[in-house]
Amino acid sequence: GGKASFSYVERAINDAKVKKIAAMVTAPIAKESFKLANIPFTGHTTVLESHTQSSNVSMGFYSPNLNVVLATIHHPLKDISDLLTQDHIEKAILSAIEFMKKLAIQDPRIAVAGLNPHASENGMFGNEEASIIAPIVNKFYKTGLKIQGPLPADTVFRRAIDGEFDVVIAMYHD
Repeated sequence: GGKASFSYVERAINDAKVKKIAAMVTAPIAKESFKLANIPFTGHTTVLESHTQSSNVSMGFYSPNLNVVLATIHHPLKDISDLLTQDHIEKAILSAIEFMKKLAIQDPRIAVAGLNPHASENGMFGNEEASIIAPIVNKFYKTGLKIQGPLPADTVFRRAIDGEFDVVIAMYHD
């Protein structure tokens, strides 16, 4: 199964490269099947990154009521704090802006979720919000971008579904 699904993804990438298709839409794949087939990728995003040599690849999710772009992908939760950088978040923000433009939203309202419970509640539950997330959010805010964060993840998705934000930047997958 892993070999088959990998071959389908590769076929779609190759068809897109030669403009045989205009877009590629994916469905979930079993990451374990890739591993069992000795395929060295953790999913679509890393396959796309490898096959396109792109320096800015992000994973995003679309639905009529909620759009999300991830700052990190397919890493154990225990590793996210060590992996998360301002560069990851900046790339996710830039990808979210591009994503929204493709959805005809030229001036998106962007929410950036925190990493820790309650977005750390002023350092009570970690310092990643103050040391990593807030500085990059402030950098983009100063350019005039409609961006807020870090916001508590336990409420930000509901706020986006209710129409307050066009897209949410999440620090990790799931």
